[in-house]
Amino acid sequence: MRDFDYADFEDFWFKSRISLTISEVYGFIVGYMCCNKKSTASDRRNFYGELLAADFDNAGRLDDEIVRKLDILFNATLEDLDEYGDYKFCILMPSDEENINHRMRALRDFCSGFISSLGSMSLDEEISEILIDMRSIAAVRDEMEGTEENESDFFQLVEFVRASVFFIFFQVTQRK
Repeated sequence: MRDFDYADFEDFWFKSRISLTISEVYGFIVGYMCCNKKSTASDRRNFYGELLAADFDNAGRLDDEIVRKLDILFNATLEDLDEYGDYKFCILMPSDEENINHRMRALRDFCSGFISSLGSMSLDEEISEILIDMRSIAAVRDEMEGTEENESDFFQLVEFVRASVFFIFFQVTQRK
């Protein structure tokens, strides 16, 4: 069970002055996990360093506290995604009380990071089709009103992405 929430990480990330959003970083981590489930702490530290290298203001600034926080995300998510995790995986998102546009930006950033982290990996047709849909979600820039219909549509998008991550994780890790 997670002992953290989105607000904890968003706060930490903001104070760290890293320009990537925590949602995008989380997407990168989950995508990386699909390809590198058995990564070592050293592998992950290198991966985190590569992520921050894209942030010109913070390139090379990978302190132990950032690594510790990202490892918390990695390990908790891997536990939730694993075959014995009872499908507990949830995308790290702002709470339902937050503005729908804030939550949509978080989902969009997660999808963007997730897709990017899969990189040039060879994917089958089913996964490629899912990623096309996720790219469409990552491209959404329109503001939404907080209507019941939009909330319902948003919930369906989140569940689609969540189920897609499960599917991709299991497909890719079974190949290895």
